[in-house]
Amino acid sequence: MHFLASLFFLLLIMVLTSLYIAAGYFFILIVGRLGKHIWRKIRKGAKEGAPNSLSLKALVKPNIRKKAFLSLIAFFIVVHLFVYTSQRSKWMGKDNANLEAKEYYVAGQVLQGFRTILTTFIHPEIPIILPANRLQKVIYNTGVRYLPKDDGEIAVWQNGWFHYHYHKRGRRPLFVVNWEPSDKMVKMLDKWWFCLETMATKPFADKKMETEHYYRDYPSLAMSYTLQKGFYAGKLIASAHKLAQMPVHQKRAQLLSTWLWELKEKWSSSQEMNNFLEKEPKLEALMQFVLLSELEGFIHAEIYRRTLGCENISVQRYVRIRHEFAGPDNGLPAYLRMRSQVQGQRLYRMAINSAGPRSIQYVLKHFCGIQLAGKVDYSYWESWAKRRNMTAQELAEDASKSNFHDEIKILEELYNG
Repeated sequence: MHFLASLFFLLLIMVLTSLYIAAGYFFILIVGRLGKHIWRKIRKGAKEGAPNSLSLKALVKPNIRKKAFLSLIAFFIVVHLFVYTSQRSKWMGKDNANLEAKEYYVAGQVLQGFRTILTTFIHPEIPIILPANRLQKVIYNTGVRYLPKDDGEIAVWQNGWFHYHYHKRGRRPLFVVNWEPSDKMVKMLDKWWFCLETMATKPFADKKMETEHYYRDYPSLAMSYTLQKGFYAGKLIASAHKLAQMPVHQKRAQLLSTWLWELKEKWSSSQEMNNFLEKEPKLEALMQFVLLSELEGFIHAEIYRRTLGCENISVQRYVRIRHEFAGPDNGLPAYLRMRSQVQGQRLYRMAINSAGPRSIQYVLKHFCGIQLAGKVDYSYWESWAKRRNMTAQELAEDASKSNFHDEIKILEELYNG
C-alpha cells in the first residue's frame, strides 16, 4: 500500500513539474515572439494596414516545436525516475529504518530537488511556487504519520523540505525587516527551534539519516536561528541585551550551545564526518561561529543572572572554541581553508570584530584575566581615535565598555569593583 502511495505521489510530482515546464516554455516563446514583433516595428516602422496588436495564437503558433517540447518533458520525467530510484536505493536498504515512512520520503525528495532548483532563483514564498510547496506539505503530513514520535527523523524532513530553502541563501519570510517586529518571523523561529531541539535530543533509528542530515545540516540551521532570534525581543536591531534578560532565551542559549558542543564531539568520533570535514571546511567554520555566538549569549545571560564566574563551563568552552576558530595549534583554521575567502573573512569579522565578541573579550580580559585568541582589526577606529587623541585600541575598548554599560556595573558589584 505504501509503495503504491509513493508511486501515486511520484505521478503527481511528474504532472506538476510538467505543468511548470510547459508554463515556462510557452512564456519564453511568447516573450521571444513579442520581442521580435516589437523590434521589427521599431526598425521598419508601422506599415499601413499592419495589425496594431498581435494575438496569442499569432505569438505562439509559429514558434511551437512540438518535438522539442515533448523531448523536454520526457527528459524531466527520466530525471525524476532516476532521482526516485536512486533515493530508494539510498534510503530503503537493509541498514535503513522507518521504511514505511521512507516510501513517502523518497517520493518527496524528488519534489524537493525540483523546488531546490526553483528557490535557487526565486524566494520560496513567491506565488508561482506555492502549488509545489503545498504538494510537498501533503507528502510530509502523510509520511510523518508513520515515523515514531520519539525519533529525530521528523525534524530532518521538516528542515530539509521547508526550512532549507530559507537558510541556504540567508533568506527570511517576505516583508520581514530588521527595524520592525514580525510575528511571521517569530513563528518561523519557533519551527527552526523545534527542529534544532528534536534533532539534538531525540534518537535516530536510521543512523544514515543521523549522519548525513543531522550531523551535516545542523550548523546551517543553527546559524539561521542565531542570526534571526533577535526578533523574539521585538525588532532585530539592538536585541542582544533584551534577549539576555529573557529567561526562556537565557535557557535556550545554554541549551543550543550545549547541543552544538555535543554535536562537535559526535563529529570527532565519526571517521566519515572527519573525512567530510576535510573536503568541506566551511561546515566546521560555521559550527565554530555559531557555537561562539551561542556561548556569547550564554555568558551574557549569566551576567544578568549574576552567576558568571571565570571557571564557568560557558567561559572555558568559549576560550577553547575561540582558539580553535582563530588560531588552532595545528594547521590553518577552517575559515581560511574555505573555498570562498570572502565568506571566510566575513565569518571572522562576525566572530571576532563585531560588537558582541569585542564586549565579551573586554569582560573576560578585565574580570578574569583571560586573553582570547584572534586578532582584532582596529582600522575602523583609527580616524576617530586621532580626533580624540587616543589610540584605535583605546577607542575600540571604550566602545566595548559602552556596549556593555549595564553589564559591567553588575560585574563590578559581583567582583567588588
